[in-house]
Amino acid sequence: MINASLRKLRFATFGFLVLLLALSPVSSVFAQGLGHGFHGTVKINGVNAAIGTVISARVAGTEYGSSTVTTPGQYNMIVQGEIDEGATIHFYVDGQEADQTFPFHDGWTTKLDLTVTTLPTTYELTMAADPEAGGTATDLTNASPYAAATVVNIQAVANPGYRFVNWTAPAGTFANATAATTTFTMPAQNVTVTANFVAVYSLTMAVAPGGSGTATDLTGASPYKANTVVNIQAVANPGYRFVNWTAPAGTFANATAATTTFTMPAQNVTVTANFGLVPPPVSPTVTTQAATGITTSSATLNMQYTVGGCSSVEVRFAYKKSTDSAWINTAWVSKSANGTHAVPLSGLTSGTKYDFKAQLKYDSTVINGTTLQFTTSTPPPSSGWCFIATAAYGTPTAKQIDVLREFRDGVLLKSTVGSRFVALYYQLSPPVADFIAGNELLRTLVRELLIDPIVWVVEATGDIWRN
Repeated sequence: MINASLRKLRFATFGFLVLLLALSPVSSVFAQGLGHGFHGTVKINGVNAAIGTVISARVAGTEYGSSTVTTPGQYNMIVQGEIDEGATIHFYVDGQEADQTFPFHDGWTTKLDLTVTTLPTTYELTMAADPEAGGTATDLTNASPYAAATVVNIQAVANPGYRFVNWTAPAGTFANATAATTTFTMPAQNVTVTANFVAVYSLTMAVAPGGSGTATDLTGASPYKANTVVNIQAVANPGYRFVNWTAPAGTFANATAATTTFTMPAQNVTVTANFGLVPPPVSPTVTTQAATGITTSSATLNMQYTVGGCSSVEVRFAYKKSTDSAWINTAWVSKSANGTHAVPLSGLTSGTKYDFKAQLKYDSTVINGTTLQFTTSTPPPSSGWCFIATAAYGTPTAKQIDVLREFRDGVLLKSTVGSRFVALYYQLSPPVADFIAGNELLRTLVRELLIDPIVWVVEATGDIWRN
């Protein structure tokens, strides 16, 4: 049984060699030997190789046989040539080396299943910086070329005077395009990843004079790129007040506002908060002024005041009869600007002297103006007021006396000076009138030389004082 099998194997081997001899020139066969025959399956990434796939064999880089797949996943080929016995044969499937090798043995036939694991296509990753002086862009993974979808660690480092802005690339994606250290997912193409930088400038805050206050960059992110809007604030120390901001370049939204914004120039810059000494506070003042419009029962009290350094003050009057000890106060009135204030009084006693003073209050402090006086008028007697004229004319019903009485009521009693004159006349004229009434010659002289001329002037100017 065994002998029969051996005979069959020898017969098959002999037939295979006869076939090789029939296909090759006799001289070539004897020069190259019988060769080493191979057959079996061939798979690419675990899948049967397709019809037309080229299988080749190389020894020391030289090809010594090839065939084409005619049945999916199957191959047959002879490795033949001047090959050293035992030399390692490397097999290739469509140009990619198979996972298997085998030593050459002339005249052998070997079943050898071939497998190929194809490598993915890879692409170059190039790192760049824009501008070049702005900093560096580094592939931290450092294994380019990469297959598509490979996640690569990248990092940007800015040079002095620059700041990283973002990453850009014509393809692929960033985990965070604005983070200096991030990851980049490779596209299916060669790609350049660029780290973009921008020139930045230092902002220094200062105060003048020293110790007068503070100047603060509220944004707090210096250095800044040109045209960045920065929030700034000045706070004065006790005894100082903020005046304005100054800088050799850049612009302020409001140079006189303690809290404002500053737009950065394309250079390093110092922004200065300027302060000045706070002037000493100005106290309010109040001045009592003369009373006006004095009559037998009324008068108007007057004052002048200033508010000083206060936003507002309150003013009023205090008054009393000169013989009294208690003061009477008018109501407080609020004032926010310098000016005058007047209060009319009524219900006063005629022929009476009054004391009065202006008062001003601020921050719970009350200051008093100078105390002044006024005297209310004395009412005329019921028979009239012209004692001397009545004695001169010998009757209180003379028409000249009516003219004088009209002038008294229409002119004199309507003014302070006139009222005082009338009151003084009432005090002094009665004894004079008694003296004139007893002397006819004196009555005539007074009537013609004094009273009649006065009456004439009063009548002549009647159109003026009556209107």
